[in-house]
Amino acid sequence: DSSYRNNKSALNRMYEMLRRLQSKNILTNIPVGQREAAMYHLTPYGLELVYEELKVDYRTTGKGFNNDHGYFPYQVYKPPTKSIKHFLNQTTVHTTVLNIQKRVPGVYDYRDNLYAKVAYEYPEGKKIIKGIFRPDGELQIEDDYYFIEVDRQTERYQGLDLKFSNLRQYLMYLKKVDKPL
Repeated sequence: DSSYRNNKSALNRMYEMLRRLQSKNILTNIPVGQREAAMYHLTPYGLELVYEELKVDYRTTGKGFNNDHGYFPYQVYKPPTKSIKHFLNQTTVHTTVLNIQKRVPGVYDYRDNLYAKVAYEYPEGKKIIKGIFRPDGELQIEDDYYFIEVDRQTERYQGLDLKFSNLRQYLMYLKKVDKPL
């Protein structure tokens, strides 16, 4: 079947390109699951090349929306070695939004958890409440924003309780400082 040969040929070309990028120390990979699958990602050198290409200043964090890229140290940028499937699900959400953006430009945008993280503090009586709210991502549809939470149904009660407690604290903070919920 010619479509099989075409797909196999395209796959071979892709793996050859990945091998070349690895030989130049731009990419590396980590195994995924029990099969012979791997997740490819940038090396520290590869990330610096991307920062140079995008003209990202090491002193900026960016907003994440509208191609406003920020600088993150490699240890923060690199994909996790644990919870790889959760990370790949987040990547699927991002890829889905990118595909929608191509079909409907200017309506949708996405930023990942590096940008969507919010540190906040507010007075509660005589003490200061400090917190960090970190959704898995954030989706912008025109002027509205939505938090994204990727759920694989693997989190135990304590983790979910902490996650919802953090969300509650963040919503209380927004209300206290009179910001939109």
